[in-house]
Amino acid sequence: MFPQDIGIDSEIPRNWSDPQSLSTDYGSFDAAEDAASSHLTMPPSEFEFVPDSQDGYRIMLLSSLNRESWDLSAISEPSASIYSRDSGDPSQFLGRSESLKRLGPVISNMHEHFSTNDDFQRSTTTRRHGRIEDLVKAETAFVEEGGCDNLLETLKLCLRNAVTISLIESIQTNLQERERLREMHREVLASLNKFKNDLVEIPTLVVFLNAFSADCFEVYPEYGAYVPVALRDLADKVAQSPELDRHFQRQVRRGSSLSLIDAQRVDLLRPLQHISKYIKLIDGVKADSEDVLEASDKNTLSVLASKFRQIYAKTWLSCWQGSMLQISEIGFSWNNLLTLLPECNVSVNECERQRAIFGIIENEMAYINDLEVFQSEFLQEMSSLQFRPLDPAQYSDHLNNLIWIYSQLLDSHRKLLTGLHSIQLQEMPVISTLCGEDRTGIDQIDWEALYKLSLAQLDQAEAYFSASIQSSFSLQAFIEVNNLPSNFIGPAHAHVITALPVEA
Repeated sequence: MFPQDIGIDSEIPRNWSDPQSLSTDYGSFDAAEDAASSHLTMPPSEFEFVPDSQDGYRIMLLSSLNRESWDLSAISEPSASIYSRDSGDPSQFLGRSESLKRLGPVISNMHEHFSTNDDFQRSTTTRRHGRIEDLVKAETAFVEEGGCDNLLETLKLCLRNAVTISLIESIQTNLQERERLREMHREVLASLNKFKNDLVEIPTLVVFLNAFSADCFEVYPEYGAYVPVALRDLADKVAQSPELDRHFQRQVRRGSSLSLIDAQRVDLLRPLQHISKYIKLIDGVKADSEDVLEASDKNTLSVLASKFRQIYAKTWLSCWQGSMLQISEIGFSWNNLLTLLPECNVSVNECERQRAIFGIIENEMAYINDLEVFQSEFLQEMSSLQFRPLDPAQYSDHLNNLIWIYSQLLDSHRKLLTGLHSIQLQEMPVISTLCGEDRTGIDQIDWEALYKLSLAQLDQAEAYFSASIQSSFSLQAFIEVNNLPSNFIGPAHAHVITALPVEA
């Protein structure tokens, strides 16, 4: 299930940081409530509409409250309003841009109501307070960290004679999206500090997180896709400034900092990791209260946790997709990706299917890396002047044939890897949704045909390599000195393709 399936608009305007643009796109608070109330399916008699001079008409869902166990007498103010525990998505009532402004009166009234019941989850209040405080600390650290500012100050102060203005401006542009997220989290932190004592009540916590999931966290998948683009652009700029690169390499050797690219990667990826703090909070609250929660509260927390897990999964998957599947660029392993699939309502069979795909691609990437190392470090040595073969003509023929067939072998595997990546994009339901592509079916691929050419090339390469060794005592000595196996042509190409699970 995706956010649009549960009533939250996933289309975020480019100028989402401009409050005026949000009010233009989504209308006033009154219009949002009118639209929400027009879709309500409960009988009109079950609602009580109370006029309010400041906020227009609010909806009091009295019928959804358990009047026998909850004392409603404390709600005496005419302007009191309550969101019921099972009233659905609060953004239907609050609206996107208005939700941050409306949280105050809504949460205050909810707290007034729930505080009247002295027995309402009293045994878990202390633990919930602790979890809320932990989240406040995490938000404070997230907002106050100055990674972007510190990086720019380093560039301006240490390298003012070496770094051009255009490079600094380019880095500032790349960091704008990161800074926008930090500004949004400042609003989250301000609201957390204001309402942290009220958030121990589950309905209040749900309203709070639902409101901010629409106003803040729903933009994360778009940010995730942006991260690898920013990193590649920064790498290109650094490549144009040798002075800058040398400066940071010196700092790295001194152990005083990360390289420029690594430092920027850590800073840009930090928001993606931060979402997990909210998942931990929701799971913790549910675990603490398992014995005292009503079924409706358990279901509400499960839905809320699922929503944040889906945001987390979509964010990392869009980041992985934007990196052109170069997972080393974002430091995210195949197993990490696999753990996201169950959060996207993917079946066990489908998870096993994707695990097989990940395994094949991971092996292929490792094999290509070994081939490239052998080509760059050993084939070049073999063709250098340090070897004095007994039969130069014969050795030269063998070596030339080896270099040629080896390049063909490497090219075949690179094409195969590209094809596997393409298949994976089509296969994975979540990425398929993000890309708008149709599934094909990896189990329909003729693996024997795909590997037949590369296996033949590997056999030829190994034969030429063996002939080259036999025709050159110098090469034999080189292999012995470097403690290399005589068949060092890369690891054995033993990709075992088994029948992949097929979705029922």
